[in-house]
Amino acid sequence: MRDIANIDKLDRLPRLLNILAEHAGQLINNSSFGSARGLSGVTAQKYIAILERLFLIKTLAPWSNNRLSRLVKMAKLHFIDTGLLAALREDELARLSDDKTRSGVLVREARVVFALQNERYG
Repeated sequence: MRDIANIDKLDRLPRLLNILAEHAGQLINNSSFGSARGLSGVTAQKYIAILERLFLIKTLAPWSNNRLSRLVKMAKLHFIDTGLLAALREDELARLSDDKTRSGVLVREARVVFALQNERYG
């Protein structure tokens, strides 16, 4: 909790969360996330770590049979709460019906959360 209380530039955190919502399921690039809101890559990485500790998002490392490939490749960002994701993306039923790409993101994120729950609780 101490990390949350000591956040620099707290006003930029909600805007960063909106940017992260638009990049759900994609590779994490802290520099581009931060620069879009006037934050350094290190600060964006710190904010993402805090959001992960709050169980709002989850970063998943890539899987490969080659250990070196797993270490080199970038992780992907996923939202734990698909309702929050839909709200941040301003997805409404009519918009989702018309744009299957937007609804596909929500379905994919829900599948990731389901897989994580099954892995954890069997």
